Amino acid sequence: ELDLAVAPIPHAAGQPRATTVLYASGWAVPPNVRNRRRAIHLAAFLASPTAQRIRAGSGLAISSRIDVAQEMARADASGIEARFLHLVEGARMTWGARVRDFRRVEALAVEIMDRYLLAGDSLSVAATQVARQVDAQLQGAPPGR
Repeated sequence: ELDLAVAPIPHAAGQPRATTVLYASGWAVPPNVRNRRRAIHLAAFLASPTAQRIRAGSGLAISSRIDVAQEMARADASGIEARFLHLVEGARMTWGARVRDFRRVEALAVEIMDRYLLAGDSLSVAATQVARQVDAQLQGAPPGR
């Protein structure tokens, strides 16, 4: 037996569309690296358009280089890359980057599935009640880093 439930992507009240989260990564050279010059060249290459095209070609991420991201979107006949680029325009920073001790909020998120799978609560009830707890945590949380 399959029990299927669909939950919408959350968005703030009054906000016309759901908001996606923006994750960013970059290349850095630690101060104690053995061969500093080679490390700098490697980091520079990995940030280059050539390397970014290779990485973006995997389909796992959108390049943070706007030129490469737009190029990949133009080359994608399916239109999916362009849709992702459109989502990036309204993306926000992760809550984990803005709220100290975000682990407490993450632990609450796991509770939704536990209550649904183990306690037999409906997904709607579990998600609504846990969302209230998350809201309380976020409102009482000290400002981010």
